[in-house]
Amino acid sequence: MRDSALDPDDDSIDDSYQAAESGELTVLDYYTRVVERRGSILMEERPAEGRMAGLWQLPTVQVSPARPELFPSGLALEIEPGPELGVERHAITRHRIRMVLRRGEVGRASLPERLRWIPRDEVTALPLTGMARKALAQAFGIGKRPSGG
Repeated sequence: MRDSALDPDDDSIDDSYQAAESGELTVLDYYTRVVERRGSILMEERPAEGRMAGLWQLPTVQVSPARPELFPSGLALEIEPGPELGVERHAITRHRIRMVLRRGEVGRASLPERLRWIPRDEVTALPLTGMARKALAQAFGIGKRPSGG
């Protein structure tokens, strides 16, 4: 399934993404699945070694062929994609990340070791990646700062 949000011909891409496409930066595209069941959110713990070691994220896969691979190219569990929730942009050093958020559904299969159902009110107590914080804020309003007035 192709996400329209990752269309390279999209004129809405901001200047930093255009700079990335000219070779100054690297654009990395990801799909992130937002799965909720009975008040808990499906979260994934990153490996104990490597980039962002031990941090938690929503299940995420890298879909662009660019290097480095900050996320795996496949999910640890089959997640049926649902409606698109939006696109978040994130930056890590010289990398510009486009993350397409979609709702997802999982069957009753047992979870791989690195995936866990975390009660919604306990998610922010986890050490989260920056992308996970943005995704949770967009999908659930978790961790959003109240707008000042």
